[in-house]
Amino acid sequence: MAHPSAPAESVQPPTDTPASAAPTAPAKATAKTPAKAKASRVSQSAPVAKAAKPVKAVKPAKAVKTVKPAKPVKPPKAEEVKPVKVKLVRDTFTFPEDEYAQLASLKKRALALGVEAKKGELVRAGLSLLSATSDDALRAALDLLVRLKTGRPKK
Repeated sequence: MAHPSAPAESVQPPTDTPASAAPTAPAKATAKTPAKAKASRVSQSAPVAKAAKPVKAVKPAKAVKTVKPAKPVKPPKAEEVKPVKVKLVRDTFTFPEDEYAQLASLKKRALALGVEAKKGELVRAGLSLLSATSDDALRAALDLLVRLKTGRPKK
């Protein structure tokens, strides 16, 4: 029960028109040509029905994401040691014909062993063998060679 000394609250009845709707102002009279006046009368007499806006579909609430188990931590890879690229040097040599023929016979011999070898690879293999020999053996091998004149041979 309400307290007798409290003033009674005044309740106003609700109105049918929304508060934001304002009364429309009368149309202004303007000087128009007769053709335009007829067109405006036609548009005033035939009310145009506005198309109702489509109601947007209510989107369903997003499903709760399931928590994925954490990926196993991979052990760090051992650093791959990349071979250092060796700078290549291009050079030319002059050979006597008989020693050049020896290169061809050594290539055939390598093929018989199941290894394909190029002329440059044979020269490099010979260098590695000479590097492994003693100083006396190197001197003996160099003494067996015939000295050639440096430069390109005349044609």
